Amino acid sequence: MKYNNNVLNVFFNGLLGDERAKHWLYENEYPELTAFINALYGLENAERWLIDNNRFRYLGYFCKAIQRDADALEWLIDHGFDEETATVGMIHEKISCEQWLLKEDKFAYIKIGEILRNKF
Repeated sequence: MKYNNNVLNVFFNGLLGDERAKHWLYENEYPELTAFINALYGLENAERWLIDNNRFRYLGYFCKAIQRDADALEWLIDHGFDEETATVGMIHEKISCEQWLLKEDKFAYIKIGEILRNKF
């Protein structure tokens, strides 16, 4: 993920359920991260907004893949979203995916995986 550490830390707090973090992301021009969090927790209009927005389409499919949508996972694979694909694998207990993320120093994705591992 190409965000600075401050934004990522706020995002991680949002994934953990912090409403103030989601509000901060939205107010500071990161609506895609707010939409991603909202989509993960069932707001279909947030997921649709991500998928309909070319810049953030991958986040919509990332969300759907986390929720075990096989077509969304295939879309991530077909479009070269390796980090997102590995994170989905990590969330669903595939050790090799977590090992790959560690080897590639993809610490933001590892943190996402750790936060979401027991939720989906």
